[in-house]
Amino acid sequence: MLCKVVLPNGVQEVEYGTRIFFPIMRDLGVELCDTEDVRDCWEVAKSKNIVGANVDGLVTRLTHKVISNCRIEPFTSKNYFGQHMVMRSASCLLMAAVKQVAPEIRLEVGQSLHSQLFYEVHNCENIESLVQKLNNKFQELVKANLPFKTSRVSSSVALQMVDDPHGDRKQLLHGWVNDRPVVVTVGEYNDLAYGPFVPSTRFLPPIKIVGLDEGLLLALEPVKVPEKSFKDFMLNSARQAKEWNRRMNVDTVGKLNELIVSGKGPDLIQISETMHELYIGDIAKEIINRPDVRVVFISGPSSSGKTSTVRRLSTHLSTLGKETIYIGLDDYYLAAVNCPKDENGEYDFEALEALNVERIKSDLRSLIEGKPTSIPHYDFVRQAPCSKEKETTMQLRDDQILLIEGIHGLNPVITNSVPKERAFSVFVSALPQLSLDHVNRVPTTYARLLRRIIRDRRYRGISAESTILRWPSVRRGENKHIFPYQHLADAMFNSALAYELAIFRSYGWLYLMEVKEDSPAYLMARDMLRFLSLVVPMDNEWIPKNSVLREFVGGSIYKY
Repeated sequence: MLCKVVLPNGVQEVEYGTRIFFPIMRDLGVELCDTEDVRDCWEVAKSKNIVGANVDGLVTRLTHKVISNCRIEPFTSKNYFGQHMVMRSASCLLMAAVKQVAPEIRLEVGQSLHSQLFYEVHNCENIESLVQKLNNKFQELVKANLPFKTSRVSSSVALQMVDDPHGDRKQLLHGWVNDRPVVVTVGEYNDLAYGPFVPSTRFLPPIKIVGLDEGLLLALEPVKVPEKSFKDFMLNSARQAKEWNRRMNVDTVGKLNELIVSGKGPDLIQISETMHELYIGDIAKEIINRPDVRVVFISGPSSSGKTSTVRRLSTHLSTLGKETIYIGLDDYYLAAVNCPKDENGEYDFEALEALNVERIKSDLRSLIEGKPTSIPHYDFVRQAPCSKEKETTMQLRDDQILLIEGIHGLNPVITNSVPKERAFSVFVSALPQLSLDHVNRVPTTYARLLRRIIRDRRYRGISAESTILRWPSVRRGENKHIFPYQHLADAMFNSALAYELAIFRSYGWLYLMEVKEDSPAYLMARDMLRFLSLVVPMDNEWIPKNSVLREFVGGSIYKY
């Protein structure tokens, strides 16, 4: 039986059951012998840097077989999905190496650092020695060209095959709608497969295991060892989130599912929100304890919940006897036609140059001096500043604090307008508080992108398709203009909530299903749906009206 395969450079007819690796290579002008052993062809794949493919809108491994007419688009390790496939495979191989050289060691996946995976190390007295052993074994396994074998089995068989010392895999499988999960095997190590893998270890690009004082870093070469200030900032934030989760006994998706199924979801919501309030209260107290502070800068990436955080911080400061006034940097945008453009010729609204920086600095100086100051407003429908008649006059009294919020709120070009002793800065982030299990992370991108998809679809009339297609540009802007300054903050607030994935399960599922199969956003939409299938949904009726999640799902007491 022949199947018709559409590839970037043409159409091929291939035998039913042919692995997609072969028509991909032929499409690139490389003729291979038709063999079942793709491992023999690793030199060809590595020379082309191809690690996986988009097959009819699904992220697929190269060993997948053609079983019908289909469209195939290969991707490399530099592609978003290729990067995740590589790191998923490398992480699995790292655990295989640990099992061979130090089975008593326990690794626990933590926050990513510059797209590199960080692991806490337990039961280890000498990390330096462990790193050397792991690197040697890791490279040995790479050279052995071990296949990443996958098998679809029942949940009970899967639990017999994988190690589950924490019980988190059992909890996840209990709530997973897929009754025949996939198990991946490399060497003697088995794990649940939360996505596709590269065909074999020789398909991995150069990877190194790096020892840090706090644990291990699994990194693509050349390794980007994070600067101490950035590393401390990110890891301290991650530790705080983990500590919150441990107090609530919900540090994995499986445990979240179990709590919801057992009827304890409302309790989890109340505890999570109370912890948020306590931490915002601590930030407010820290500000009050600095009597010279007149301006508080609040910054953070898209969909981090900056606006809700500002409102709640204002409430806490008022409770402590300090009134506030508020300015949003978004009101200082230039008309769209005057904004810079990115490399794709689109307006770059994430660039600092998209703001009227000189007026921001001038208004800040005027306010601090106690002068009446005219503050602009921006019309986001017309994408232009409002007329002078619609500007608001503000005056900062001696007993007040100015809260100023925006994605560029930590950029020194702006903050240097205020004397250091008179300023305080807060970085709001949305780092996922949960992992899938103790060695597999929830993708940071999906957690935050879900927020933006839901908000844009519900309140801005923007489809999930448009939000997904815009996301790479948003991320480039954040990496260039926002994240380089996050470690300069006096305080960091992680707005992620342990239960939010369960709330977003229903909203996100509906909006992602609207993305059509012929859309370039379809691949991302389907992969996010695959991820959401792991989560048990929860109703939103118990979410407090002042919760950061209300900024996205609606029903907030605040106006946005």
